[in-house]
Amino acid sequence: MRSIFFGFFFFVIWALGARYYYVCQIKGLCGGDAVTVIDARPNSLQLKYGEEVILEGYDEFEYSHGRRLPNLNTNNDEFLDKLAAHLIAHPEHSVTITGNYLEREAQAKLSGTFQENLGLARAEQIRNHLLSRGIDESRISLDHQVVKGTKLSRPLEFSLFPSGVDEENPEEYSKVQFTFHDMTYSDANFAFDSDVFQPGAAFILYADSVVTYLSNDKDKSLTIIGHTDNVGNNQYNDDLGLRRAQSARKYFKALGVEKKINVASRGKREPIAPNNTDENKQKNRRVNLKIE
Repeated sequence: MRSIFFGFFFFVIWALGARYYYVCQIKGLCGGDAVTVIDARPNSLQLKYGEEVILEGYDEFEYSHGRRLPNLNTNNDEFLDKLAAHLIAHPEHSVTITGNYLEREAQAKLSGTFQENLGLARAEQIRNHLLSRGIDESRISLDHQVVKGTKLSRPLEFSLFPSGVDEENPEEYSKVQFTFHDMTYSDANFAFDSDVFQPGAAFILYADSVVTYLSNDKDKSLTIIGHTDNVGNNQYNDDLGLRRAQSARKYFKALGVEKKINVASRGKREPIAPNNTDENKQKNRRVNLKIE
């Protein structure tokens, strides 16, 4: 009788553990209150190309607080299907996915990603869904934005832009991919107006992977490009961007990269956002790492 009791007791413990794993780890529903209410999502999600609305009336995506994995419903899947179908039918278009997150989510612990903030990590997950639908990675740009307040009504935003370079009507702001072979990190790794490199956790994880990748593929090379905001003249910013790229190169050399690492600077010439807020200026102060 005693053995039956203990057997039943351990079965209950196992069942509770299994339920926790399914609900929290697989479904991702244990990260605190959801940012939006899952049964009352506004159907205000749009896809636009300039002022032209391509898709509209879809449910906004939904996330649990501090989580990068979306709580998808069938309407979200339908939106991604339609977006992928549009990109396949229109090779002249590419898409930017902007991941938004609340200020109080800024310290959320990230794992399983090279992205340095929750907005980019959320956008990256949606990019993965588009890749699984046959969209080439080079046609997907990522962006991020911090939102003030206590409610995130639009966790994701989607906008189309011309593929390639239009010499007669170039894009005002450069597009950033945030992929393993074309990764970007903001000046959160530098103090303001400084070239002293202080890598964050995301960069450290990425750099370790790059070192392993380069050691296993002798034909690949690394180029680091420094960028700045628009404070100061071209000469000053060209020099600052170069010094920051050189600091990042020293970090890789200290990790044991023996092959030549090229460095360059674009200064303030290729902004990815308007230099009108501290957040946008930080986006523009960045280092771009290209593996080719």
